[in-house]
Amino acid sequence: MLMHHPGLAWLQESEAGRAWLDELPRLVNECAEQWNLRLGLPFPYAYVSLTVPATLPDGTDAVLKVQFPHRGSEHEAAALAHWKGDGAIRLLP
Repeated sequence: MLMHHPGLAWLQESEAGRAWLDELPRLVNECAEQWNLRLGLPFPYAYVSLTVPATLPDGTDAVLKVQFPHRGSEHEAAALAHWKGDGAIRLLP
């Protein structure tokens, strides 16, 4: 799977970005194992996260999003968990 998405290349310019890119394959693999996902190829657009179409074990379509940690995303998961899919995506447990 393509982990070094061209849209994420700008992250190579910082130490934190390089460290995250180095960890990205491990993070994706851990997520795929945790939720038993079958992953496709990453979506073509990327800038601060890698998003990959996925399929859950029961055949349900899903998307795996691995976000570069930054101030603008620090509360995203909590907000999505609070909304529980009502007007937003539903997070997997």
